Amino acid sequence: MKLVNIEIERFRSIKNQTAEGSIEFQGLDCLVGENNAGKTNILSAVRFLLREEKKPNDEELFWQKRDEEVVKVRGFFEISSEDLDRIKDVEKRDSVRDALISEYESYNRVLGICRQFDGEGDSSPSFKLLQRVPEDEDLRKSSIEEVRNKLWKKQKTDTNYSKADYRKEMADRYERLADIIPRDKQRNKGIWTSKYQEFVNQNEEELAMTIAPTDFPQGTVTVVREDLLPDVITIPAVKEMDSTTKRGGEVGELVDAISEGVKEELDKKLKAQLEGFDFQDHDGITKIENHITDHLSETFDDREVSFDFPSFSMNYIFSGADIKIDETHLDGSLSKENVGEGVKRTLIFSLLRTLADLQQGRLSVTTDEEDDKRKAPPLLILFEEAELYLYPQLQKQLLSALSKITDSQNQVIFSTHSPVLIDHTILDTINIVRKNDAEATTVTQFHSVLVREVDESDRPLVTDLNSVSEYIFSDQIVLVEGACDRIILQKLAPHLDSEWDFRTSGIPIMEVGGKSEVTRFHNFLSELGITTYSILDIDAVQDQIENISDEPASIELAEELQEAAEDEFDSSEYNHNNLPTEITHESWDNAFDRLEDLEEKIRNGNPVNESHADMVTKVLAACETKNITDILPASAVEEQRVALVEALLKENVLLLSGEIEDYYPRDQDMGKREAALAFDPKTDYENVEPRSFFQSLPNHERPDVDVFLQRVFEN
Repeated sequence: MKLVNIEIERFRSIKNQTAEGSIEFQGLDCLVGENNAGKTNILSAVRFLLREEKKPNDEELFWQKRDEEVVKVRGFFEISSEDLDRIKDVEKRDSVRDALISEYESYNRVLGICRQFDGEGDSSPSFKLLQRVPEDEDLRKSSIEEVRNKLWKKQKTDTNYSKADYRKEMADRYERLADIIPRDKQRNKGIWTSKYQEFVNQNEEELAMTIAPTDFPQGTVTVVREDLLPDVITIPAVKEMDSTTKRGGEVGELVDAISEGVKEELDKKLKAQLEGFDFQDHDGITKIENHITDHLSETFDDREVSFDFPSFSMNYIFSGADIKIDETHLDGSLSKENVGEGVKRTLIFSLLRTLADLQQGRLSVTTDEEDDKRKAPPLLILFEEAELYLYPQLQKQLLSALSKITDSQNQVIFSTHSPVLIDHTILDTINIVRKNDAEATTVTQFHSVLVREVDESDRPLVTDLNSVSEYIFSDQIVLVEGACDRIILQKLAPHLDSEWDFRTSGIPIMEVGGKSEVTRFHNFLSELGITTYSILDIDAVQDQIENISDEPASIELAEELQEAAEDEFDSSEYNHNNLPTEITHESWDNAFDRLEDLEEKIRNGNPVNESHADMVTKVLAACETKNITDILPASAVEEQRVALVEALLKENVLLLSGEIEDYYPRDQDMGKREAALAFDPKTDYENVEPRSFFQSLPNHERPDVDVFLQRVFEN
């Protein structure tokens, strides 16, 4: 059994995560996000759905404390035949099976349940079954039942209203329902509701259907709660550990789960040992009962008193069991409440690993090894800030243990701030939790976006640990091709405006390796709800604009720029068609090396000849095999290029005039990375206006870099 979908409405910080915004789970599920985004509230909503609790005395249960509104939490659980077999009563099992929702999304059948709470009422939260019902409320079972009861009462109290009148009015009002009820049975009361589900099943395609709360079939609420739904274990963050490390907290719940099999075996041995022993017959107990009865009979002479003791079982003994921790330097042991927070958290981790070993068959605690697995109840573990007090290697071990726990019938939903735990190859779902402008919790499903937006072969690129740690907690991010772009941008931005400081703003600059990677990450991160800005060299015009832009106008401008560049190049003296094949295939590296040799000859006054001229031709031919827009003078296609730059800025993309190195005065004797590391805006721009290196834009008062950075920092 697994919780596969939850809809939350007006619960704490969650205003409306329903329908398309519902939260999907599959088994090992992760909630990731900044502090106060609402991760804990999602875990609390799952607990609220499953735990039978009295009326909550908490105004913060309601969205923005609006207790006049109704809190709604709806959960859908995938159900297997093995799950249903836990219901021993065959009739009730069949009733529950009939109440399941068939063909829900990609699942064959699910159990839908709902808890609702009206703060203005006096009652506890309602617990309802979810079923497909007609959108027309007049055709719902509750409405039909209400009309039927009214008419049935009328034919009992109105002498002029007969059973025939009752039959006719019901048949006229519910014609399609009457079609499946034999005419001679239509006078009966119960037939109109007992045939209802058959009516819905036969007319489901014609009826507009919706999923709504209904009553459970008679006698099934308890078996659904006790035999079908999972037991919930909540592991809170450290700030709440003091109150929950007691026997009734998550330590006790985990101990119960681990010891379930051994308790049953010990019960059998205990029963054998206690055969013939009845402590209730002890003389002392009898004397106490008689003495109390004597006092009671002075007023009520027909009453007797006797003690009703609970059955003596291992459940009773284990309910008082606790954990002690021995330390080698102490004489004696400590209770778990009196050790450090790191020990407490690692104790939880150790209990989880033990549970995983039991589930995987690596540990047996009974003489019947199969009994260990067979008797284990389904668990739903809600684990808050799972990484606390665990160094990275232990976090990896924790993730492995959680994965093993969920290999069987159990489920784990945990929240985290640690990129180490966000491993999409192990996790079934990753849900990114944020607060929107209205201070409401919203959820983006990472796994769905990953599958939809990124080819399988490219997924390791966008999900490796370094990449994930850069973007997963970010609301906005800047993408660049390489280290030089990042280094220059970090230094340049605060020099232009002291408020534009990437280090203090917390806005990450992520180097992704190349222009195609920029477009891939740009699209993926944008779909994750992260405001994404990207910087591309001019050579991206050749093949990346249509990948990064959603605007047909921008794509058309890129095509116009490419065509203008080709026209300009074809009209030059370096026409590709006029060059010999052996020249056009000249290696750029070889040609460039020989060009440097030529420069040295010229500077030293050494004679040059026709072969040197041929070599220059080869260098120019090698240039021709590069992107045309990267080698033309800016003025040749400036109008088209500037138009494209302005269009892309609206889409948070800065298309450079060339490369980042063209935007600052660099020592040409240095390599690109060396120059970037040496770049100091205060000295390098000392005698020159920085913006003279930037691209001016006719429709903006500021040049390209300023416009881009303003969008980044004033978003």
